[in-house]
Amino acid sequence: MRSLEVGCGPGVLASLIAERLSGECFVLGIDRSVKAVAAARASVTAFAFPNALSFRQASAEELALPRT
Repeated sequence: MRSLEVGCGPGVLASLIAERLSGECFVLGIDRSVKAVAAARASVTAFAFPNALSFRQASAEELALPRT
């Protein structure tokens, strides 16, 4: 399962989603704020499932995802 959180802020909801699914997912969080994305990325190092999360500084309008 893959999820996209638009306006992720410091990544709290993205982390909770990945934790709830025991890391059997991938959550990409995006936010326009450089500070918010930096805080979210910093929180990943202490997270039980760090490979289940990624954060990117972008707006929803500008986000380009690779096709799978």
